[in-house]
Amino acid sequence: QVILLEPLSFLQMLLLEKNAKLIMTDSGGVQKEAYFLNKPAVVLRSETEWVEIVEEGAARVVNANKKAIIDAADYFIGNKNINYPNIFGDGKSSEFICKMIVDNL
Repeated sequence: QVILLEPLSFLQMLLLEKNAKLIMTDSGGVQKEAYFLNKPAVVLRSETEWVEIVEEGAARVVNANKKAIIDAADYFIGNKNINYPNIFGDGKSSEFICKMIVDNL
């Protein structure tokens, strides 16, 4: 059940991520998008810059190890109790910045 696609636009990619049950990626950006969309991620690299996501249990770094990839996918598909707290903020920083600019003008 793998579909190979030509490169997608950012919005097309987000739509696919939003509707996925699990995301496997080697992209740091896609790891973070998965987290924001409340999707578990299997990281196909030896390390990640988003260690917070791994520490929260919403991603696993598996490198190219076949058994680790399968184990991580099985774990995430069978686990519905993954938490996605706002470890990167509440998404309202632009609102806060605009308010501060207006208040200080």
